[in-house]
Amino acid sequence: MSEKIKELRKWVGDICWDMTKDYVQIREEESKDTPEGRETTIRFRLFTDLYKYAIVAIDREKNAGYLGCVCVCNKQLPGETWTRGSDLADGKFTRETWDRILRDIIRNELQKLSEYVRAGRPLPKEEEDKAFSDDYKGGAARGVKLDAASVI
Repeated sequence: MSEKIKELRKWVGDICWDMTKDYVQIREEESKDTPEGRETTIRFRLFTDLYKYAIVAIDREKNAGYLGCVCVCNKQLPGETWTRGSDLADGKFTRETWDRILRDIIRNELQKLSEYVRAGRPLPKEEEDKAFSDDYKGGAARGVKLDAASVI
């Protein structure tokens, strides 16, 4: 396995609490000799309720390689017989490209706030207390520490 592929595996582990086997489907990993030198390719998928994200990384000996992502909607829109997809960030096999892919995934997953909240109406007191209470069982309560630098 190439050093860049090892590094990518670490980047992926950083976003899923080093539980890659639980959150990432490795589709293919291969190395081959080409006229331009050794080439290693890895393909994997990440899944959410709405989308699957297919990521491909190609490490090439003689150039910067390639890293890219596409997303496909898991559900058909009403009246359609196909699922929609779109290209996300791609480019050279670098941390910068990886970070652009993560930002695109987050942007894709964001949900609009309700009209009620966007209009600036306050949450009922009991809902606000529940959302921000110490009893909230989110990531911090499970001991999960997010590294903002790995997401931003």
